[in-house]
This record gives sequence, structure tokens and C-alpha cells, in this order.
Amino acid sequence: MGGSYIAIPSETKYAKEAYEFVEWLVSPENQLKSFKSDAGLFPSSPVVYDMEEFQNIEDEFFGGQSTAQYFANAAQDISFIFKGTKYKPANDEILNAMKNVQQQGADPERVGCRSRKD
Repeated sequence: MGGSYIAIPSETKYAKEAYEFVEWLVSPENQLKSFKSDAGLFPSSPVVYDMEEFQNIEDEFFGGQSTAQYFANAAQDISFIFKGTKYKPANDEILNAMKNVQQQGADPERVGCRSRKD
């Protein structure tokens, strides 16, 4: 889908616990920890960009330079995302397939497997 989305299904018996987990997951402290890990997940919270520990991370790939603040500045400067002419029809197919799985019980392993010639 081109991004990260977190949802708590209304059917859950544990909405409060799920919400608490989401709060922990997206907390600035956890985002910093995830960035520093081998996963290298870049934080989405600008709060992290001001943390001294974030700003001082050295990147072996870039010869030990501290590049985190450079990438944070770039992340905050994104003004738009280009979506080409095929975006809407492709996105509609994906959303329809997901809806068919959720609402009509379609097999997620088979939905959307048809080929198109156009």
C-alpha cells in the first residue's frame, strides 16, 4: 500500500490492549530503538529527529558519518508523492481484492490472480 497502516479490528475482544500495543509500537523511544537495530526502520515521528542519540548515530555504510539528521531533514521536506496514470486502476484492483477477502470470504491466496491484457 506504499506506507504503514495500523488498524484494530472492531471484532477484537482486546481493543484496549491492542491500542496500548500500538502506542508502544509507534512511540518515539521504540522508533529510535527500531532505527538503531539491524532492521534500520527510519522513524516516522519527527520527535525522534531531535533526540541526541538519533543525531549521533554513525552509519558504517557511509564511512562512519552521522547521516541520520540529513535523512531526517529530507524526510521533512517531502512535499508530494507522484502517482502515475496507472496508480488509480491498480490501487482500485488491490482495494477490491482486499474487500472481497474481508467481506465475501474470497481466498486470499487466489484473489487477484487473473491476468489483464490492457
